[in-house]
Amino acid sequence: TESYGCDSFVESWNDRLRDALSSCDGAADSCAEPASCPRVVGLDESSRGFFPLSLCNANDYVDQRVVLVGDAAHRVHPLAGQGVNLGYGDVRELTDTMIAAVSEGQDVGSLHHLENYESKRLRHVLPTMAAIHGLKHLYGTSSVPATLLRSLGLQLTNASKDIKAGLMQHAMK
Repeated sequence: TESYGCDSFVESWNDRLRDALSSCDGAADSCAEPASCPRVVGLDESSRGFFPLSLCNANDYVDQRVVLVGDAAHRVHPLAGQGVNLGYGDVRELTDTMIAAVSEGQDVGSLHHLENYESKRLRHVLPTMAAIHGLKHLYGTSSVPATLLRSLGLQLTNASKDIKAGLMQHAMK
């Protein structure tokens, strides 16, 4: 089997993310198992409900003439508000990939072009997912060292225009 656009960078991030998720208590819901997703079956005005935070990534974003984008490809904790930005990035990259295929006179649904899209998105999505997952754990603890690290990190980020600009630029990809 030939593999287009996959490299050690993507493989190592995928392995790291998989290892991190497997060590969590049920945080790595499988996208392939709809039964693990909460379902609303009724509503009582006096009741409260919650949806557990979850994080998952599809094993493959593409196949011949098929592409997963947005929440179909990856689901992230809502903590950083990045789910929609990742989806917009998917659409932008897929559009660029299709335009390139058309300008080369190629089939827009060919696996060659779609795997290029997948590789580019994985290079962005996996580190973003890892950072969001890390933030969940950093803010989910009350240990003194973690609280100090959080506070210092936020102060440093707030004080540095370059760090803020870099974070915003990454979030908008």
